Amino acid sequence: MAGEVWQDRPIYGYDSPAVQNTYIEREAASVADFFLPHLQPGMSLLDCGCGPGALTLDLAEAVAPGQAVGIDLEPSMIERAIALATQRQVANVQFRTANICDLPFPGSSFDAIFTSAVLEHLSNPEQALREMYRVLKPGGFVGMIKTDWGEPLISPPPDEAVRQFFELFERGFNHHGGSLNRGRHLRVR
Repeated sequence: MAGEVWQDRPIYGYDSPAVQNTYIEREAASVADFFLPHLQPGMSLLDCGCGPGALTLDLAEAVAPGQAVGIDLEPSMIERAIALATQRQVANVQFRTANICDLPFPGSSFDAIFTSAVLEHLSNPEQALREMYRVLKPGGFVGMIKTDWGEPLISPPPDEAVRQFFELFERGFNHHGGSLNRGRHLRVR
């Protein structure tokens, strides 16, 4: 998203309560199940694009007494994350507004980094990857979820209006340098 706005709001309505409420229901046990087994107590963890913090709080519990930090570009998401951390009484976490392409941390700061459905919003995802690598400690690891909306499974089969929605949605992402279909272009090393 890179901080872009449309009519004084973040692009795609990311700041809307409906979107925030959807993200607040997520749990690391289902969303980050591939990542959780690698976390150990005492690790330092960064969640890039933490949204309202639900996943970050679950990850913070996995690394306790280590520290977790969640960052997001949208200030209202950070406000929600701080409130949720207070409500759940998770003390080993902090949240801050920050840009994944310009992380405000010194090099080699984190043992583990997590990001979910963020890179497809960026016009320069390579910069975000460089920044994550920069703040990752030697021997650390990154867990990443990338979406690919190229062939969504919709039942019953979508009609023309749904097809047009996805086409317009992708064009909107493309206009701002992102892509809903970037996930299919990833390589594993």
